[in-house]
Amino acid sequence: MKKKCPYILMKVNIYGCGLSGLTVAHELVEKGFQVEIFEKAPIGGGMARSFRYDNGVPTEHSWRGYGPFYKNVFDIMKRIPVKETCSRDDFGTYYSIEEVKKHTTKDSLWTYYKGEVYDVTKFMGSHPGGSLILNAGGKDLEQVWEDLGYSWHMENPYVMKTLKKYKIGKLKEGFQSKTAYDNLNTDSLKFFLLDNSVSEKKASIKIRDVPYLSYIFSKVLFSNKRRRDYYKISFDKLVKKKISKSSYRYLVDFIGGAGYGIDKQSLSYVHYVLFFNHNFNVLNFNFFNRKDFRWKVLNKPTSEGWIEPWISFLKNKGVKFNFNVSLERIKHDGKKIEYCVVNGTRVVAKEHIFALDPYSLNQILKRSNFPVLQPKIEKLSIINNQISFRLGFRKKVRIPIKNAALTFVEAPYNITTYFQEDHWCPGTNLGMNGKIKSLMSGTLITPYYPGVIYKKSGTSLTKQQLLEEIIEQIFMSKDFLNVVENKITKEDIIFKEIFSDWEEKNGRLVSKNVKWNNNTLNQEYRPLGNTKYSNMFLTGGHNLTTVDVWTMESTVESGKITSNMILEKYNKKKAYLYSHSEKNEIIKTIQKMDDFLYSVGLPNIVDVLFIIVIIYFLLRRL
Repeated sequence: MKKKCPYILMKVNIYGCGLSGLTVAHELVEKGFQVEIFEKAPIGGGMARSFRYDNGVPTEHSWRGYGPFYKNVFDIMKRIPVKETCSRDDFGTYYSIEEVKKHTTKDSLWTYYKGEVYDVTKFMGSHPGGSLILNAGGKDLEQVWEDLGYSWHMENPYVMKTLKKYKIGKLKEGFQSKTAYDNLNTDSLKFFLLDNSVSEKKASIKIRDVPYLSYIFSKVLFSNKRRRDYYKISFDKLVKKKISKSSYRYLVDFIGGAGYGIDKQSLSYVHYVLFFNHNFNVLNFNFFNRKDFRWKVLNKPTSEGWIEPWISFLKNKGVKFNFNVSLERIKHDGKKIEYCVVNGTRVVAKEHIFALDPYSLNQILKRSNFPVLQPKIEKLSIINNQISFRLGFRKKVRIPIKNAALTFVEAPYNITTYFQEDHWCPGTNLGMNGKIKSLMSGTLITPYYPGVIYKKSGTSLTKQQLLEEIIEQIFMSKDFLNVVENKITKEDIIFKEIFSDWEEKNGRLVSKNVKWNNNTLNQEYRPLGNTKYSNMFLTGGHNLTTVDVWTMESTVESGKITSNMILEKYNKKKAYLYSHSEKNEIIKTIQKMDDFLYSVGLPNIVDVLFIIVIIYFLLRRL
């Protein structure tokens, strides 16, 4: 009797070609799985995709910032080869692996990690493991840690910070192999707040607000199970009447708008604190130093710098892509998926991964009779109506601030923008046969507020009316016109567009691809990667992750989590996964103490300690 080919037994179908679906495909194909992807759009990338119109102008759903905490995103990007890049290298010394292998003694000990070379000779005396460090001599430190059972070092910020001190250069081999990560600009974005009433120099966290902010931030950071209650609290309502206008502008309209990219009405208390902590590490009080807010952008449109090379790489690895096809129905027997129907055709696989947005997934589950799973996904489906636009200028808009990102916080639609040519490779085609000299890419964070011309929300207007509103709200900013070195007018705009995902229906704008984010209403419904069906897995930014903030990082992390569930099922080595869970043992201990207080109905441990201190001082007075 013939044995079935193990390659066929490990067939995986992925429905959806966004960042999470591509991540799963990447991790599984490298472990020997046969992977096939089905995508309804003509291109991959999901909400992160970009493309060009017939006139050559690049467009996308929203311009993409890459935060300092994007550990899983950067891991994937570093594994995607690209043919060329224009990014500047920030370290000019290169060593070959053969050169590193010559330094293996206590007098000269070198090692390398993720393409970078370290001389750890001087660290030997203070290394906690003593002479164990000699095992790293001339070797790949990542492999050494894995062989010795210390792979947790890669997720330990103290280890990474210590290692960084001993960096002496990069591997020549790494330099010769450029990756999508090299398409990230080495310079960080400088976020600039534009407000006619509160200038950037004034808009900051005021000292008098620090005690209250420290109090409410610590209640989240020192809690765990109690967060399920805090998720339902609006951060905007919590702080609006408690802090100064400057602190509110900085925290809610600036960081929440330009940084988090979510409208303030549904911004959750927990999500805001976690996002702030991921960026600034508030427990170390680094939030006074805005240089820690290091975000970057690609040096070319997203698909050209990341997604297209990724798909080409996966195709070469054997992943089969099917575009312009729609998942219509899922057939199951109550225990597992039997097959799926795609464009009227049955498709089978050993494992089925659904990398769909919750809105599309909800409709498919409803048609396919999933009485337990579907209601939860339906409650998860809260719409975020951010709207993306582009304005092309016939002259170069000169801004003296290098790598600037501009946030118009006084604009009713809370507009956040950047001029793409200032960050992209020199000579990048902006479209219209070179007539466009500056291309502003922007996002309306709060389009539900009344505008200044039509006094209506952005979604209540036609595209033409909305563009009029956007241009008016930008040019009414005196701060913006003062920042621009050369004189520009509305007449200099020769191209304007609302991203094509938006279409007009009955005089209003409706999104064809709805954007999701976590907020005060949907946290408790976020699913895990596995389901009650043995071969059905979910993935996407709406899944539960350790970063717990809807970003590209949560989307890629979800893909890695789902991949590891499948890899574990087949007894294969798991993919690298960075966990954003709290690593400080003292804080974890405090969280456990608060878990106990929460279980017996007592207040947050911060409140309890505060009450104890007050009682202590009152007793001393008696």
